[in-house]
Amino acid sequence: MLRTWKEDVKRGGTVIGKYIQIETQTFEYFKEARECFEQVTTRTLQQWAMAIAFPFLTEDFTFSASKSWVTKFKNKYRIKQRKITRFVSRREHVSFEEILEAAKKFISNTV
Repeated sequence: MLRTWKEDVKRGGTVIGKYIQIETQTFEYFKEARECFEQVTTRTLQQWAMAIAFPFLTEDFTFSASKSWVTKFKNKYRIKQRKITRFVSRREHVSFEEILEAAKKFISNTV
């Protein structure tokens, strides 16, 4: 038991510990990006995970942020990826009467 522990310390931790650290740090990056309203893609998650895993990579430990890893990561943290098709600001919420008035003004200005 002590021998295994010494070997783990030499290697920088256990394999499970490295995976947990990669996962938690990637999720922290995700939370920071979402707080700043940045768009986070699957590729972004893969790049973050690989950057975090880089110091751990050795002959004994290999990691690739594959599509299956990202899928499991998203499922675990309930991350859904949606495509932004339109941004609606608060100014765009107008009543039907205001829309008609703007349309009439536009028609009178162009004729």
